[in-house]
Amino acid sequence: MSLLLAGCVQQGGGSPSDDRPVLADSVNSVLYAPVKRLNLGTVTTDGSATRRFGFMLYNRSDKAVSINRADVSCGCVVVEQYPDIIFAGDSAELSGTIDLTNQHGHVSKAIYVWCNRSDVLLLRVMCDIKD
Repeated sequence: MSLLLAGCVQQGGGSPSDDRPVLADSVNSVLYAPVKRLNLGTVTTDGSATRRFGFMLYNRSDKAVSINRADVSCGCVVVEQYPDIIFAGDSAELSGTIDLTNQHGHVSKAIYVWCNRSDVLLLRVMCDIKD
């Protein structure tokens, strides 16, 4: 399972038109997020049920990485900003919000950051909702 959560890589494994993700371990990944599972802790939904989040993304390669899109596992998560490209050795932030309205207990939502056409970095926003 740790291999699936590790990172975005530049590898073969399909034509550029394939929509299949390519996942690999963090040793080979070029797009790296030191925090892939962001835990917002225990939250109450009194007042504002929306929480902001951010992930730092680092390009560990010697070539630019283009980010094609960021998909989410649920409509309650909105990715508001992410870079189109991260140059070699640079970093940038992916940020957004999660709406916890009508959610209960443990919440875990996925964000899929697609780069270099078919590679994907899996990020996760989590929290526990206190009733």
